[in-house]
Amino acid sequence: MADTDKQKDNEQLIDDAFGEVVSREEQRMREAFPDGYTPDIAQARAIIWLDGLCSIHAQGAKDCLEEGNAKAACSWAEDLGRLQSALLMLSNVRPIVNLGDDQKD
Repeated sequence: MADTDKQKDNEQLIDDAFGEVVSREEQRMREAFPDGYTPDIAQARAIIWLDGLCSIHAQGAKDCLEEGNAKAACSWAEDLGRLQSALLMLSNVRPIVNLGDDQKD
């Protein structure tokens, strides 16, 4: 099997695994919040996910550097920077407050 075929297979495995994780998270959210969830809960979950992705990318960059693969380490680090920026922005946004019918104009 050629390297590009191996890479495509690996990317498909990653896509499938990520899809499974998202499906499980969606199911957990439905079970935890059967009546739906508020924007602040969604924001908190997104922050948790982004923080986890930052940790994974930092470790990926470190592992690649230890293996001597500077190009891959740069890719991991580049994505890490984007994730950290998104995490910072989301962490500094005030959650949307769900106003009851009596508080709406």
